[in-house]
Amino acid sequence: MYQIDYLVLVKSKRLFQERLNIEQASSKIRAGPPGDDAEDRALPVWAGEVPVELIFKEPLPDPAMDPPRELPESIKELARKG
Repeated sequence: MYQIDYLVLVKSKRLFQERLNIEQASSKIRAGPPGDDAEDRALPVWAGEVPVELIFKEPLPDPAMDPPRELPESIKELARKG
């Protein structure tokens, strides 16, 4: 079983942490909405998309790096793109 922790912001502007237990899962990589067959769409299961977003934040250098080195331009560019 897998566990996923995630944060939920509700209408009251309060933040809650939730834990979701996943016993079985599958995933596909595709563009656009699901293209299930009619037989599959009739099944009593949820179908849809869970968008994932990757955001690059401010780089954190390894504190053990001695001597410290300048951040490479390629890493600076990732941070600028956010």
